[in-house]
Order: sequence, then C-alpha cells, then structure tokens
Amino acid sequence: MATQQLPFRFQEVYKLTNLGLNPDLFKHGNLTFESQKYISVKDGNSVHIIDTSQGFKVDKRDMKADSILMHKERNVIAVRAAQGDTATVVQVFDMDATKKITQVQINDSAQFWRWISTDKLAVVGKNSIWHIDATQ
Repeated sequence: MATQQLPFRFQEVYKLTNLGLNPDLFKHGNLTFESQKYISVKDGNSVHIIDTSQGFKVDKRDMKADSILMHKERNVIAVRAAQGDTATVVQVFDMDATKKITQVQINDSAQFWRWISTDKLAVVGKNSIWHIDATQ
C-alpha cells in the first residue's frame, strides 16, 4: 500500500526543554507563541523570552504578572495583572529601550487578549472589549 502524502509538512524545530525549561510550564496561560519570532514562558515571578531568530536565545526577566504577551515583530512585551475581580492593569514595555510604553487600568476582568495589529492590543473582558494603543 502506498504512503499517503499529507497536505502539509511538519517537523520538529527545537526542544524547549534543551533550554532548561520545565515542560510543566508548557501550557495555556504560561506559554505564548504569537509569531515565528518570539516564544514567552511564564515561570512564577519570571518570564523567559525566547528569540527564535537568534538561535533560540533566552532572555530571563523578573516580572510579576498573571499573563504575558510578546509583540509579533518587535522586542516589546505586554504584561497583564488582575486587580481583584473587577479590574485589570495592562503594561507594555519596549525591552530594547528598557522603557514603559503605556499602562492602562481596565475596569473589567480580562478573559482573553491578543495583539491585533503592530500597535494595538485587544482585551476581552467579562463585560466589554477594549483596544489599547501601544505606540511608542
């Protein structure tokens, strides 16, 4: 019997455990992979930012946040922290310039978030949807 050709190609590119990361961290809420460029892994009060375009170089930073989200193209990180059940603080940092781009408090509990363009974050709360301008 002939081998059926799959309509897509897949291959293993890298093992994140080779970077010394605990595989228990590789789950929803801890690991984000917004594009081919960056992988971010939250580990307690630290975040590991993995730059796939730089040979899987790891930049470990102390960061207290509930969730992290790397920009799709630039070395910019968004961090999110709940403020009780009714508010969320979102901060965006330019990691290369080591400066805060913006900070916003949303009067809602964030449920989901995503970069929707090169300069805008969308946050879905329990009651509303928010857009955050993250231009420098």
